[in-house]
Amino acid sequence: METYRGDIEPKPNRVAVARQLAQRMQAELARQIQQGILKAGDPLPSEHTLAKSYGVSRSTAHNVVVRLQEENLVYAITGVGAFVGSPGIRHTSAGMYLVLNGNCPGDEMRRLQRGFEAEASRDGLATVGVAHNRLQAMVGTQGIGDLRGILVNTEHGIPAGSASVLTTSLRDAPLVQYWGEGERLPATDTVTFDQVDGGRQAAQHLLEAGHTRIAFLALHREREGYAWSRQRAEGWRDAVLRAGLPHDDEATLMPASFQPGCWDQQVEEGYDAAAVFAGTCPFTAVVAADDAAAMGLVRRLQETGRSPEEWPAIVSFDDTDVAATYGFTSLRHPWEDLGKAAAELLRERTSGRQVGPPVTRALQLHLIRRATSKSSHYPLVDELVRGATE
Repeated sequence: METYRGDIEPKPNRVAVARQLAQRMQAELARQIQQGILKAGDPLPSEHTLAKSYGVSRSTAHNVVVRLQEENLVYAITGVGAFVGSPGIRHTSAGMYLVLNGNCPGDEMRRLQRGFEAEASRDGLATVGVAHNRLQAMVGTQGIGDLRGILVNTEHGIPAGSASVLTTSLRDAPLVQYWGEGERLPATDTVTFDQVDGGRQAAQHLLEAGHTRIAFLALHREREGYAWSRQRAEGWRDAVLRAGLPHDDEATLMPASFQPGCWDQQVEEGYDAAAVFAGTCPFTAVVAADDAAAMGLVRRLQETGRSPEEWPAIVSFDDTDVAATYGFTSLRHPWEDLGKAAAELLRERTSGRQVGPPVTRALQLHLIRRATSKSSHYPLVDELVRGATE
């Protein structure tokens, strides 16, 4: 009869070895996620790749991924793969965010929605965009299942019917609004842009260039008109006063009347507000309310016959295609970042990391320096604008 010899090691138990490898794999993946080596939204390697890397079977790799899901460290999208989750978010099902927009959203709103969708996708959440006038019908006929949150565009107001649905049928879903002008939804988390800071940035840029007489070309009247024009003027005024420079009402150049309208209307009002430049003007620099107002100012300056080198330096807002084409120094709105901020705020409300009363998060604008920062570049600006208008 064969006896056991103490100098011969027993063969390892395959089940025990597989268990140890699986535990090591799970611990290493969890550590990489918790330490940020694998970040929220990053895809996990495929189960085939994990099995090969750790020397385990495909079924063992699958079981490890399932356990990571149970620990809320990863989430799976059917037919796509597994992804790293966000801290504090439970990914028990895909879930959905609703984007409630105007009936004809422009390019800016589409960029905001793309940023929102990108951040939502990092959490494994689907998004769907709905026009204000379709919300009632959608909720009434089929409902919206597994709704995790709503982004509402309130820039141009929201119809009473949509507001009623939000406060009744969808009242349990966390809500965040984009607000830029007009009335906003009460008691609601808000994302917006810091237009006052934008005015400060514009004026500060001109102050650093050595200008001491800086005007503001407005698209509002004293008590009426666009809120963003008034806010940008507030920031401009604050920067000038902080610099210890004289300030008077004559430095705020306003159109004779206010009439809200499209681009062409704003160009005409900018042209009207710039009437002071028809004669000898003491201002060496101008902060224009937006690119349309800046275009009106340039047309006014062209009419005077004054050499472009004598024009005031100009900083405007919105960084439209016109600004890029004609070389206007302008402040850009990071729309995609604003969409991401909205999704982040919904995530924080859902996870309980943001509690208490509604909050407002205002993003800074980005100054884009172009030709109108220096008078030596103005002949080129003059030539480009004349070429477009002749």
